[in-house]
Amino acid sequence: MLSSPPRRLARTAVLLGGLVLGLAACAGRPPSTHPSDPLEDLNRANFALDQKLEHAVIRPTTHVYVRVVPKPVRIVVHNFFSNLRDPLVFVNELLEGRWKAGGEEFARFAVNTSFGILGAFDVAGAMGLHRHHADAGLTLAHWGLPEGPYLVLPLLGPTTLRGAFGKGADAGLDPLNYDPGVPSRNALSILQEVDTGAQIRTAERLLSQSFDPYVMARQAYMAHRRYRYYHGNPPVSFPPAGGGFPPPAGGGPPAATPLKLLRRAVAGVFPVLGPCRGAARHSSQRLSCPGAEPAP
Repeated sequence: MLSSPPRRLARTAVLLGGLVLGLAACAGRPPSTHPSDPLEDLNRANFALDQKLEHAVIRPTTHVYVRVVPKPVRIVVHNFFSNLRDPLVFVNELLEGRWKAGGEEFARFAVNTSFGILGAFDVAGAMGLHRHHADAGLTLAHWGLPEGPYLVLPLLGPTTLRGAFGKGADAGLDPLNYDPGVPSRNALSILQEVDTGAQIRTAERLLSQSFDPYVMARQAYMAHRRYRYYHGNPPVSFPPAGGGFPPPAGGGPPAATPLKLLRRAVAGVFPVLGPCRGAARHSSQRLSCPGAEPAP
């Protein structure tokens, strides 16, 4: 078993390598009718494999967990794993240029880790410091990286090519991967997967009852990522035929390159150097500094 480097990062790298080989093997297949899913045949095969694993192992384990473990204990478990993810959210919020949200996420982690007994209790939430959602895949989207084709990775589920690289980056920031004890790390990883399964039981039932579970899962994933990209306030418009998260006319989060983020940080800390020319067009991301240019 792997103790160092991080186990999940290595697993993701292996899966990405297999994905590249799969893409090469499927290069001659006719494209899917869905513009965001040119590898539908391969994705459906992986989806069927994941569904078999879901029905054979994950769903029965989750059912026993929900029936046996009292709800207050399950809440504590969920809070603990959510707290472990807060540093990852904090880093990605900063990389997106969302300084206020990043500061709130850091405060959440500090409060819950100390006063909430290692995150077992959401003390910060009671104080009005609510949880944000960010990951490396969304950060790459804000930096302007194209999302690439829709993919279903074995054991990892739905994503896109951009999201797959984001998963690898997120694995490098996962505190569980740095637990020196292999047995304890594996036990925590399994418990985390069971907790995740308990949180999405209703969605899994709806998925299994749909006419085409694969299509429903794909649409649900795309809609969820679009919702996260716009931080819970997506525009009332349909995405283009090729997919992606374009800003709506007159606003929306723009692509933010590292150079633009650096300019925003410098302008925010030293306003004497000039107006915040790198301020984002989206109102929730615009820096409040004197002389900031209006949104184009």
